[in-house]
Amino acid sequence: ASFFALLSLLSALICLFVGGYVYALKTKDGISRLFALFCMTSSYWSTTEFMVRHAASPAEAKFWVEVGSLWPFNVAFLVHFVL
Repeated sequence: ASFFALLSLLSALICLFVGGYVYALKTKDGISRLFALFCMTSSYWSTTEFMVRHAASPAEAKFWVEVGSLWPFNVAFLVHFVL
């Protein structure tokens, strides 16, 4: 595995941990729910990016690019959180 693929995997794990930790601190707060959603979609996006970089064939990479096509939700959650 390349160094950049491992960075994507590390990013996915960190986002998953931080999102879960913030949500566990205040489960009733809407902002922490929104931040947790942002972290979960960031983790999903990083995981699919890892799989694209780790793919053995172009067909497998194409599959993971299509699976990761939900990345606009990540941007929408980020903008909603910031505003």
